[in-house]
Amino acid sequence: VVKSSTLWEVRAVEEKIKELKPQVVLGVGGGTKIDVAKLSSTRQGIAFISVPTTASHDGIASPVAAIKGLKKPYSVMAQSPMAIVADTDIIIRSDYRFTASGCGDLVSKFTSVRDWELAYKVKNEYYGEY
Repeated sequence: VVKSSTLWEVRAVEEKIKELKPQVVLGVGGGTKIDVAKLSSTRQGIAFISVPTTASHDGIASPVAAIKGLKKPYSVMAQSPMAIVADTDIIIRSDYRFTASGCGDLVSKFTSVRDWELAYKVKNEYYGEY
């Protein structure tokens, strides 16, 4: 059971992967659990399936994992899930604030990607796949 999205947790899950030798890793829960499953499975070269229990952000489908470092969180490129299994009966019972957060995340993507593209065109900032 993952408690936080730290590199130590990722390494602990990697040890379990080495021990159990699964064909796929399931990330069940919120962003923390999914991000740890995403990165540990990537580092071990196996697929992962995202099983969200909330709709609080886009990390359930993203190839990026948010992992806490020694002083701050880092966004680490991992892999997209091979599948997303979402039980809407479970998600709808999650706290309203998680769903509101997910809606905010969704809306912000429209403007942030356009801002990023504009910065590329005007200031020659890096712009790439996300």
